[in-house]
Amino acid sequence: MNVIEQCSKKLEAGIKQILISVMSGDNQLIKSEIDYHEVIYGIYHCAPQILSGVVPYLTGELLADQLDTRLKAVRLVGSLFALPGANICEAFQPIFLEFLKRLTDRVVDVRMFVFEHVKICLLSDPSRPEAPQIILVRKLVRVGSLSELYHTIYRLF
Repeated sequence: MNVIEQCSKKLEAGIKQILISVMSGDNQLIKSEIDYHEVIYGIYHCAPQILSGVVPYLTGELLADQLDTRLKAVRLVGSLFALPGANICEAFQPIFLEFLKRLTDRVVDVRMFVFEHVKICLLSDPSRPEAPQIILVRKLVRVGSLSELYHTIYRLF
């Protein structure tokens, strides 16, 4: 990973191209051999700027109809944002907001994974810039007013 960090400018285009190719389903050979979610997680640790072009595809996975795809995306995105010291840069704001919207997902497992990762985010750094948004959403979830939660989440984002 140190090599990726040091050579991120040179590697950025190639890494983006491979990841987008695999995520969009264009390259089934590579998709069957590697778990691109693990690759994304590893790259995020050392050179998150490389992933800015991949964000729309991750957002698409959060919105996917297939439950397995949505769960994998929620786990990955939640793990990325729950990393200690992880700052959510501007390029990742859209995916962070979509991640929070998954608290209103129709599947309970998805909502539980999001809730658990949101809790970890707050515990790892209660003063992070996104904390007010997270706290507001968590309060609404605790209150139990689902219609109010939907309304507030969509008004916020």
